[in-house]
Amino acid sequence: IESKKEYGEFLKAAQAEEQWVLLDFYAPWCAHCARLNPILEEFAAARTSVRVAKIDATRHKGLATEHVVDGYPTLRFRVSADGEFRDFKGARDLNALEALDARLRSPPVTENLNWNQVLDLCDLGSVVFVMNSSSSNQERIFRAVANDRYHEASFATTSDEKIKSGSVAVVEKNMNEPYYFPFSEQEFSEASFKSWVKKHNVPLFASPLGPSIFRRMAAARKIVVAVVDPNATEHNALTVAVKDAIYQADSSIREYFAAGWLDGNRWAQYVSTFDVHDLPHLLVIDLPGKRFWNHEDEITSADAIINHLRNILAGVAHPRYQGVRGLPDRAVRFYLNEHFVACNFAIALALFCTFLLIKFRPQSTSDDVSFNNQQSSSMKKDD
Repeated sequence: IESKKEYGEFLKAAQAEEQWVLLDFYAPWCAHCARLNPILEEFAAARTSVRVAKIDATRHKGLATEHVVDGYPTLRFRVSADGEFRDFKGARDLNALEALDARLRSPPVTENLNWNQVLDLCDLGSVVFVMNSSSSNQERIFRAVANDRYHEASFATTSDEKIKSGSVAVVEKNMNEPYYFPFSEQEFSEASFKSWVKKHNVPLFASPLGPSIFRRMAAARKIVVAVVDPNATEHNALTVAVKDAIYQADSSIREYFAAGWLDGNRWAQYVSTFDVHDLPHLLVIDLPGKRFWNHEDEITSADAIINHLRNILAGVAHPRYQGVRGLPDRAVRFYLNEHFVACNFAIALALFCTFLLIKFRPQSTSDDVSFNNQQSSSMKKDD
């Protein structure tokens, strides 16, 4: 897009072809934007349902302001001419864009699926929110939220006995059983269900954790992280234990935790802010609370991890803090850090050398002392 006029013509062309619109706001110097370019080109070339535009936000500041662009790249989309633009918050990869396209071309709710079809629908975005013969009020709320959020989540109805009649649940392929909306029918409101959808519209275990899925998980739940070297097969035990723990845990754990593994080599600088320096390592992060639990003892069993998570919820396992609140803890650990010990040794060595220089510096001779005394006496006489 080179002008406001061209932008208007672009939108008119999309409306005439009944296409949904995807806008990519970029900056020429942005490395993330450069990496996204070939993905967008492949995505747009493979389908006629979407029209994609690239907008240099550093040149077209009016359009960037209109779309509240505050970072690069920013992806925004609109389903139709009478719809509003929304931010695309999914992963910046081909699979996520294809899932968005599939959802926007489908009805907000997929009707009357059997259990296997529900599991197949999980492939679109890892989880599906399913309703089975609920009351008229529940159905109204379910469909209202689906109409509002279907671009980022999958919704379906079923009469399959795998889902309890009169209930709403979230289903994921790796779950032992569906996870049901935890409130009573009286507490089932549009606001509470929308919040629950936002919280659980991620897999329980991400493999691997990337920036996009990490942010989505961390917004609502604590994240249990297996920090590993993916090339070290001996690290697999921790990854498997974390995955088994999160899928075997009961609802009290599932409501408050999600999990995944993180490449400790690629993200070494980031995990070092949580005092993780050796791999493999178990880490639990509460990003909104700016706190974390750094488990320094080796854990390789799902049961041990579940017990650790229960201790966190019960307040038995004490967190460490980021930000200002964590300064005292970081100061103590910095003092004990081997680099600081080395610094102390260097300072002590410098002080010792200074002491030796003072103690064994050359002393004034008797002639010098006599001369100084005579000079002082002469000055007094002159006075």
